Amino acid sequence: MNSSKFPQSAPLSPDASLQKRSGNLLIHPRFQLTLILYALLIALISVGIFFFTFQALFGKLMDLGIQAKLDAADPFFDFVTQQKVWMQQVFFFASISLLTSISFLGLWVSHRIAGPMVRLKNFLDQMVETQKMSELRFRKNDYFSDLAESLNQALKILQKQSKTDSKN
Repeated sequence: MNSSKFPQSAPLSPDASLQKRSGNLLIHPRFQLTLILYALLIALISVGIFFFTFQALFGKLMDLGIQAKLDAADPFFDFVTQQKVWMQQVFFFASISLLTSISFLGLWVSHRIAGPMVRLKNFLDQMVETQKMSELRFRKNDYFSDLAESLNQALKILQKQSKTDSKN
């Protein structure tokens, strides 16, 4: 899109320029933390289901040993117990890794969603305050880049109509 049709916009606010310089990923905490918490809740429910399923599986293995009338000192029971402990350790570390990954990925993805929405809000606030049209731009990898293009096209049409109306 040709940016010469719109004047360049100044930094929106001290907060906006600070966020850009500092690389702050948490730019809309309410939205971003809510999204991350929902994702973590879903992950925790899944982790819990798998954990209790494994616990039930090892319980059934112990019950099979008892039903087979194995002696309490039989190596089978030691083997099942060792496997259960090993599986719990693996499960614990895998769960911590999963939850940590979901948190960081959620923060990164939500930043790519919240960033354009915060930018759009600041852009519209600036237009209302200055009564001047400028071009909206999002960062290269942000979501909703097509929204900026559509809004810029609509603003061009409004600007042309405004010029035509003022001539008449």
